[in-house]
Amino acid sequence: MKEFSQENLMTKLLQENKIGEETIDKIVDILVNFYNSSERSEDIDQFGSVKSIKFNTDENFEQTQSVIGNIISKNIYEFIKRFTNDYLQIKKDNFENRIKAGFICDCHGDLHSGNIVVNKDDICIFDCIEFNERFRYSDVASDIGFLAMDLDFQGHPYHSSYLIEKYVEQSRDNCIFDVLNFYKCYRAYVRGKVIGFRLNDQNIDKSEKKEIIDTAKKYFDLAHYYAKLCSLDLEKKKPIIFVTSGLTGSGKTTAARKLSIDYNAHMISTDSVRKEMEGIDKFERHHDAYNTGLYSPEKMAITYEKIFEKARKHLKKGENVVLDGTFKSKELRDKAKKLSEETDSNLLFLYCNCPENVIKEYLENRVKKKSVSDGRWEIYVKQKDSYEPFEKDDKYIEIDVSNKSFEYQINVFNEIFDTVCED
Repeated sequence: MKEFSQENLMTKLLQENKIGEETIDKIVDILVNFYNSSERSEDIDQFGSVKSIKFNTDENFEQTQSVIGNIISKNIYEFIKRFTNDYLQIKKDNFENRIKAGFICDCHGDLHSGNIVVNKDDICIFDCIEFNERFRYSDVASDIGFLAMDLDFQGHPYHSSYLIEKYVEQSRDNCIFDVLNFYKCYRAYVRGKVIGFRLNDQNIDKSEKKEIIDTAKKYFDLAHYYAKLCSLDLEKKKPIIFVTSGLTGSGKTTAARKLSIDYNAHMISTDSVRKEMEGIDKFERHHDAYNTGLYSPEKMAITYEKIFEKARKHLKKGENVVLDGTFKSKELRDKAKKLSEETDSNLLFLYCNCPENVIKEYLENRVKKKSVSDGRWEIYVKQKDSYEPFEKDDKYIEIDVSNKSFEYQINVFNEIFDTVCED
């Protein structure tokens, strides 16, 4: 048995902003190898059935009835319960398909950042559930969805989306999106319930009681957000087109990745498309001067026409898309509006805007790493003079990806949902 410092818990390191994409990459490597070698059987498959899942969700709703109006509002409780039961009935084939595809196995069962130790290059995932088959055996989507939910809760939603992106890339589990938001909702609800159980302790003081209530409410708010996302699959909705806009280094790709995961949307990036069209590796550096080379006005126009063309194909099939680019001119944003009209899609612009010191630090670090983007500080300075602000009638939401506050994040993601789905 090895002893580790509490300072090395992933939860602690997340609070100190010491977890990067390299750590997520290593965690995904461990998890994919673990799932590939995990025990599978017909008996284990039964734990991924709608019958078994509904037993667990019914138990959750029964056990939280007494805290309605205290740590969960009646409206949120009823919405999540109604959504859960409807989804299990209407989308039962999604769960059957997961069983047939072999995604039900012996999982960790309690996969969150408090059960992960990160010590430089050494990562240890510990304390898996062994005593309860009902919680031990599940869909891998429930397991990894737990960690993704936890990263959202810890104020790191962009690590959460990166985790899922890398998991899908390595596992080829593309159908995880059929059930991902459902399981994230389930996991957040369970955490809210378990935290709420602590209120039964007669020895807790007033301040601790407030902390318990506040924490449980955050989990239920998160469960509500996932339920809203997942409920889109139950209704006939127009496809959605998200368009990022902002100066280089302002977090456009970070925001785009989050939306592509949450809304199961195709992410189409100008950075990738322009290099794809030139037949060069997407990580090949091209530090051309502003408005020259790959970034000349002529090349830029062709690049944007290409992303519109790619988006049109998906939108006509009813699929959501995220267009990731600067969209710095009114002309380009008007073309996005026209595409939305042509495809009868709901359009929302995301204006990405971070404090300038954050952008400068980010761009200085990015040029030292492997990146698809060629953006750097001198380009940012030039773009400031040519960026055309949004107009009053534009449908857009401003987002600061550097803001780590859970309250800010849940509010802005709910605002995005409510705005783009209001029609």
